Amino acid sequence: MNASDTQVWERLVDLGGRSAQRLGFGRSLGQVYAAIYLSPKPLCLQELVDLLGISKGNASMSVRQLEAWGAVRQVWQRGDRRDYYEANVDFRALLRQALAGFIMPRLESAGRQIQDVEAELESAGAGMEDGDFLKQRVKRLRDMQRKLAKVLPFVEKVLE
Repeated sequence: MNASDTQVWERLVDLGGRSAQRLGFGRSLGQVYAAIYLSPKPLCLQELVDLLGISKGNASMSVRQLEAWGAVRQVWQRGDRRDYYEANVDFRALLRQALAGFIMPRLESAGRQIQDVEAELESAGAGMEDGDFLKQRVKRLRDMQRKLAKVLPFVEKVLE
C-alpha cells in the first residue's frame, strides 16, 4: 500500500473500532472486523496482530466473537497450517443475525426487568417519596420497550 492508501485504511479501521465502542463492544473487535473486511486476501491472527498492534489473545478473542456472529469465516490456505479469516460481506444477513441473536433477547430481558420494577413499585405503594415520578418514568420505559418489540419483527422481514 502507498502512503495515501495506508492513511485511508487506518482511518477506516479506526472508524470500525469507534463504531464497535459506540455499540457497546470492544474497540479491537471493530478494528479486527474492519481489517479483515478491507483486506483483499484472508488474514491470519499474526497478520492482524502486526497490522493492528494488538495482542494475539485479543485478536483471537475478537475473531472468535466475530465467527460466532457469522461476521467472519475461517478459510483454508493451501500449504499453511494457520487459520485464516475472511469477512462476511452480506450485511443483511449480519443484521438479521444481530436482531435474532443479540437485540431481541436483550429487549425481552429488559421487558421482564421492567415488569419486575413495576411490581416492586406497586408493592412499595405510597411509602415511596418519588413513587409517582418513578412509576411514570418506568411506564415510559415499558411503552418504549413494547413499541420496539413490535417494530423489530418488521425490520427483520425487511432484511429478508
